[in-house]
Amino acid sequence: MRRSNQLSKFELNKVHNSQELLTFEEALELFLKDCSIRNLRDHTLKYYSNELQSFLKLVGKQLRPNDVTPVHIKEQVILQMKEQGLKTVSINTRLRAIRSFFNFLYQNKHISNNPMESVKLLKDRKHIVDTFTRDELKLLLKQPDLHTFTGVRDYTMLLLLLETGVRANELVNIHISDIQEKSIRIRHSKTYMERLVPIQRKMKDHLKKWLSIRGQCDHDYLFISIEVQPIAKRRFNNVFHSTETRLESMQSVTSLGTHLQECLLRMEQMFLSFRELWVMQQWK
Repeated sequence: MRRSNQLSKFELNKVHNSQELLTFEEALELFLKDCSIRNLRDHTLKYYSNELQSFLKLVGKQLRPNDVTPVHIKEQVILQMKEQGLKTVSINTRLRAIRSFFNFLYQNKHISNNPMESVKLLKDRKHIVDTFTRDELKLLLKQPDLHTFTGVRDYTMLLLLLETGVRANELVNIHISDIQEKSIRIRHSKTYMERLVPIQRKMKDHLKKWLSIRGQCDHDYLFISIEVQPIAKRRFNNVFHSTETRLESMQSVTSLGTHLQECLLRMEQMFLSFRELWVMQQWK
């Protein structure tokens, strides 16, 4: 692979014995620009930006990327986050963003050493999470008010989630034209790989009911708000947070988010197994 003829700022510093190094703001701008060039999702760009801005607050603006050491990350990130009572998964989420950031800077010779090289993700115990019982599923599906537009919409989204196991971002980006006779085409996948997800006739019949009250719009998104705009992922999350609150006020039910996440994770793992089998068949 041919390298760039243009010297990086770090290389220029070495040649000219200069002490001028990238600031965090400059480094972050370069990193996010590279992510955009690699066509990463907007959600991923936002994740990197938020986590790295939080990282900068922890280590202090007086440090430059080239000055950061493993000690800074272990003491001012891991230990501080632990003292704040944050869970292992939250700490590892930030460490992954920091690792990608410093890997980019090191590979492009913007820093002399990679401080994340010796920093490992924290070990986290895997706990078995109970999925929905039949009664909990019935209670969950009773929450949307089927006498309202938003209630029918939320009920349809719940059914489709439980039927297919698609991700939230995939769900809100389904178009009417994606609905086929016995399946739905998922285009906005995390892996950028389109796939067909089978649906049962009962699900197809309920989608027809939803479409009959959805009305005409100047766009093709399946799920919309009262303002006739595509429903955003944030609003989708709010729907389930409010549902979870109502459920917990009615009876002692484990977190809806945890239940649903575990249920969808199992469905996703099944899909990945089938996809791996399909990939292997292509190589025969």
